[in-house]
Amino acid sequence: MAKQTDAPLLETLARQMDCAYLSDLKYLDPRRRKKLAGLVRSLEACAVPCAEWNDALIYLGGGESCSTAEKARAALLELLDSSA
Repeated sequence: MAKQTDAPLLETLARQMDCAYLSDLKYLDPRRRKKLAGLVRSLEACAVPCAEWNDALIYLGGGESCSTAEKARAALLELLDSSA
């Protein structure tokens, strides 16, 4: 998944993870969180709007939003790696 689709980031990730519901992303076991981190790594920061990176970061429990897409992507990866 090198490029972002027309769907919002969270919906795209949920679909790629075969989640029945978007909220299932919050409750992935460590093995699946590692897979989710891999999907995030496959996306370039510039392929997704900063607001969508921040939405994913905040939704998945990462706290405050970041000022750039690069920072938000890095914070999301840190969150996923620390909980995997």
